[in-house]
Amino acid sequence: SSDLQKFYVLYYIIGYIWGLETLGMIFQFTVSFCTVSWYFTPCRNDMTKTQVDTKLWRKGTIYAFRYHLGSLALGAAMTSLFRPIHGVMAMIAKQHKFLERHSTNVVVANCMCCVWCFEEVVRYINNNAIVYMVLNSGSFFGSAGSAVKTLSKAPKEINSVNGITGNFHSIGLLAVASLIAYFAFATLGGLPMFSSQDSTWYVDDRVAAVICTGLLAAGVSSCFMALFDVVFDSLLFCWLADTAKGEVSFAPKSLQDVLGDPRTR
Repeated sequence: SSDLQKFYVLYYIIGYIWGLETLGMIFQFTVSFCTVSWYFTPCRNDMTKTQVDTKLWRKGTIYAFRYHLGSLALGAAMTSLFRPIHGVMAMIAKQHKFLERHSTNVVVANCMCCVWCFEEVVRYINNNAIVYMVLNSGSFFGSAGSAVKTLSKAPKEINSVNGITGNFHSIGLLAVASLIAYFAFATLGGLPMFSSQDSTWYVDDRVAAVICTGLLAAGVSSCFMALFDVVFDSLLFCWLADTAKGEVSFAPKSLQDVLGDPRTR
C-alpha cells in the first residue's frame, strides 16, 4: 500500500474514534441536562419531586448540537487523547508521598513530573466539565477549571465521593462482560446446533466468538454504567450549587437525608 493509503487509513481511524467520543460527550451532556432540569424543579409540599417531561432529552440534545457542539468536540478530542493514561496518572498522583519516602531520586523525579502533569492538565479532563457546562453554559476548558475549583472548596465528604462511581463502572462492566461471555461459551459448547459439525449453525472457532461476545457485552454495559456516572456527578454539582449560600432550596428530602444539612458543615 502507498503512503497516501496509509494516511487515509490513519485519518479514518482518528476520525472514527473522535466521532465516537463526540457522540459520547453529547450523550453525557443530554443526561446531565435532564438531571439538572429535574433537580432544579421546585419540590412539592412534602419535599418530593414532580415528574419532568419525558421529551426533555430532546431539548438537551438540541442544546448540545446548537450551542455546545464545538466545546463537546474539543472535549472529546482531549478525552480520547488522555483516556489511556488518566487512571494511571491519577493513581501515581495519589501515591506520590509514599513514593517519595520509599523510592530513589530518579523515580521520585519521574513521579513528580507525572503528578504535575496530572494536576495541571489531566485532572480537568473528566465528566465534571460537562456537568459544569450544563449548569453555567460555558466553554469546555473554562467549565473544567471551574469544576475543579468548585470541588476544591467543597466539603471533604462531598469531594471524596465525586467520581467514586467509576469503580462501580469498572466492576459492573467486568461482571456483565464475564457473565455474558460465560453464557456464550456454555451455549456454543452445549447446544448441538452450534457444537455439531453437521449443523448449519456450527461455530468453528468458539473462543473467538466468545471473545467478540464479551467485548460487545462490555460495550453495551459501559453505556448503561456511564449513565449512572453522569447522573451521580450531576447531582453532586447541583447540590453544591444549591447549597452555595448555606441553604437547601431544591434538593428533595431523600437527597438531603443522604448528604446532610449544609448549615451544619
